[in-house]
Amino acid sequence: MHMQLDIALGERLRSLFPRGQPNETAFRKMVAALNTKYDVGLPSWIFGYADDQTVLSDRFPSVSFGLNRDSLRLSAIGQDACEVLTQRGYLLQAALIRELQCPVQVVDRSGEHALSYSRMPLRYYMRRLVVGKTRVDSYWWRSASTNNGQWSENAKFRLAHLLGNALWEQACFLMDQGDELGGDIGEWLESMVGSEDPRTNWTLRSQFKLRLGIECVAVGDGHTAVRSTGTQGLRVMLRDVDFTAKADIQGLWWAGRGRIEGCGLLQRSRRTDIRRLALAGENTEADPS
Repeated sequence: MHMQLDIALGERLRSLFPRGQPNETAFRKMVAALNTKYDVGLPSWIFGYADDQTVLSDRFPSVSFGLNRDSLRLSAIGQDACEVLTQRGYLLQAALIRELQCPVQVVDRSGEHALSYSRMPLRYYMRRLVVGKTRVDSYWWRSASTNNGQWSENAKFRLAHLLGNALWEQACFLMDQGDELGGDIGEWLESMVGSEDPRTNWTLRSQFKLRLGIECVAVGDGHTAVRSTGTQGLRVMLRDVDFTAKADIQGLWWAGRGRIEGCGLLQRSRRTDIRRLALAGENTEADPS
């Protein structure tokens, strides 16, 4: 399951951000500050930290602090994170109202995850995808730094596998949380998982990825970038990455690094194939979601 809280961005709320310009990192820090100041009760793992304030490197990120048009979007996947937002979301809204001394509109919505077969390939994209480190021995750094941003077929093949592995890891996480995966592929996966940890079943992982049939179509030419992802150091960030899949992918699915700060969200492309291919490599706005 997944849940989202959309917090309307008014001028008073923008004033809480440096120079009035919201970003994902500042959003996460703002919520953390309100959590402490007004005793909202959000657990530390929501913000990516353990109780002793050390960075959680082994926990699957189940919360994302992102931006969406004219709102701040706090998203959660899995029963634990969704339960926290259900129980504490209104307290966060109350904290914002007390801080700003004005009404703050918050809209919540929720849904389920599903993976279903599709006769025809469906197109998806990621506005930002954070991958490997910026070191000379990093495949992703070399690929982003050479050939004027033209991505090889081998690089696209690796990106398709990266996304397939990410969907696999998230599906395993959701099943661990007790969530049911809808759709033909989701139900097939649940029926195939026995008593062993599915993450160690490489054959099942390969079959899962084959059923999804993911292919990388294009990476935005000239839109590779480098961003800091906390204690992980500098990593390569790709923009406008286009995929196709022989599956209807429903719900919130993320891939890559920086997921807690809104990176790596898989979205359905609403543009035609020709339009997306024509715009591949240009700095286009994200499709509406």
